[in-house]
Amino acid sequence: VLMTAPQLAQALAALGVASRRVPTAWDPREISGERRSDGQTLLFVGSLTRQKGVHTLLQAFAKLPRGRLILAGIGPLASATLPPRAELAGWVEGPQLAALLAEADVLVLPSRAEGCPLAVIEAMGAGCAVVATPVGAIPDVLPPGAPLVPVDDVDALADVLGRLLDDEALCRSIGEANARRATRYTVDALVGRLDAVYDEILGAR
Repeated sequence: VLMTAPQLAQALAALGVASRRVPTAWDPREISGERRSDGQTLLFVGSLTRQKGVHTLLQAFAKLPRGRLILAGIGPLASATLPPRAELAGWVEGPQLAALLAEADVLVLPSRAEGCPLAVIEAMGAGCAVVATPVGAIPDVLPPGAPLVPVDDVDALADVLGRLLDDEALCRSIGEANARRATRYTVDALVGRLDAVYDEILGAR
C-alpha cells in the first residue's frame, strides 16, 4: 500500500500490512516562477472548515496590525464574519491559483489533521514561506526548522505571522529554502520514487 502520511503508515503496520511512503507531487509547469509579492500578503488554500483551522487563522489574523489575508476555497466558514483586510477568493485552480501563489508571501495552513497537502507543496514550489501545524506529512515535507505552530494555538500563529510580516528578508529566505526543497516533490521525482518501490517489490518476489 502506498501512503502519503506517516500516521496512516503506522496504522497499517500495526495491522501487519506493509506500506511505503510516497509524497504528493506537484507539476512545476502549473506554477509560475515569477514572484509579485508585496511582503504583506497571507494566503490560505483549502476547504473553509474548522478541520482546516480556518477559525484559528481568522482569530490570529485579527490580532495583526497589518497585512492582507486571502482565503481561497469554499466551505461552511465562507459565511463567517471576516476581520478587516481579509477577503474571500472562492474556489481557485490552475492559472488562478498560480497567480495567487505568485502574489502571496506566506501560505498559512493551521489544520487539525492532514495527509500530505498539495497546497503546501505547490506554495513551496512557488517560493512562498509556509506556516502550518505539525500534522500529517507536513513536518517531513517542509525543510528542517520551518515555522510550525501548535494546533488551535491562536497566539502562536499570530506571533509567527507577525514576525514574517515584519521581516521581509526572513520571509523571503524561508520561501527560497522551500523552493529548493520542493524539487524533491515534482512529478518527475515522484515517478522515480514509484519506480524504486516497484523494483523493490518485484525484486522480493
